[in-house]
Amino acid sequence: MLKLEAFQIMELYEYIHVTRSKILANRVAERSGRKPKTMKAAEQTSQLFISMNGCENIKNSLYHLNQALRKLNSKYKNAIQLCQSVITEWLKEKDLRTVQYMAGHKYVSSTERYQTSNLEDLKEALNKHHPLK
Repeated sequence: MLKLEAFQIMELYEYIHVTRSKILANRVAERSGRKPKTMKAAEQTSQLFISMNGCENIKNSLYHLNQALRKLNSKYKNAIQLCQSVITEWLKEKDLRTVQYMAGHKYVSSTERYQTSNLEDLKEALNKHHPLK
């Protein structure tokens, strides 16, 4: 299990006690177009993440979130790019096996793909360990 940072705990707390409660209260709000199959109240209260209209499938909500992020930042492409950026940053701060676990990769080679070879670090290591110096 991954350890949550303090700021993550506060965000999760706000989601559970404020945002999620509002979604559950308005789970059958009128919407135009096709309505997805809504969940029973008992099913919804046991599921941590639910869509804005109370549907168990949050795929459509994630799609709209991605669209909104693209409008805010033109460099943002998709959630995969976001995951890749996070894994790359983790590798700068943590060891390979820790990042492998955090990313949920089965094979270490999957995590190694995200390692960036920092040219300055390589030059420094070469100067430090070169046999002729």
